[in-house]
Amino acid sequence: MIYKDGEANTVSTSHALYDEMKALEAANPGLRFNVTFEQASFIEESISSVTREGALGALFAVIVILIFLSGTINGRYRPAWRSTLVTGVSIPLSVFMAFALLKWLPPITDLFLVPLASATHDIPVLGTIITLIHRLFPADFTLNIMTLSGMTVAVGRVVDDSIVVLENIYRHIQRGEDRRQAVLVGVRDVSIAILASTVTTVIVFCPSA
Repeated sequence: MIYKDGEANTVSTSHALYDEMKALEAANPGLRFNVTFEQASFIEESISSVTREGALGALFAVIVILIFLSGTINGRYRPAWRSTLVTGVSIPLSVFMAFALLKWLPPITDLFLVPLASATHDIPVLGTIITLIHRLFPADFTLNIMTLSGMTVAVGRVVDDSIVVLENIYRHIQRGEDRRQAVLVGVRDVSIAILASTVTTVIVFCPSA
């Protein structure tokens, strides 16, 4: 099997090699291969573990939100089904958006940033900044331990923001305010704080990127 430059990875190459080894053993009864060391199984196990832990974390977050946001409104106990549904939908939606950005964002950044970097080549500081931004969106993004771990962290960020916004809206509803007004005021109250905390998290992880 021949891979083009940049298309091969450890797991696919290992599986292709195992298939070839089995075919050679079948064609030559006296031939046996012994593998002393390989990394594919460790990579697959690590990715599976990260995926499983991220999914469990999202599930437990939804359960905790349902338990702690449910309460008494106007003398009646009401489970927070809607609030839980909003958070439950925001988690997979954010992950799907991340997949879409991994696929479509690098070509878009190439379209705009490459000519801009060439145009600002004579301005060292600006050219360096544009080049740095461009390198944050490489065209060879893959699903690996780093990207999956980043998505797991992002799920936690999304859940944190959702809980803060929903709790503030819930507080206004408990005061007896109209639901629509409670949503508008509740989101406006914490929008700056949510933006600041999210930007802070992004800045902290920028050196890793």
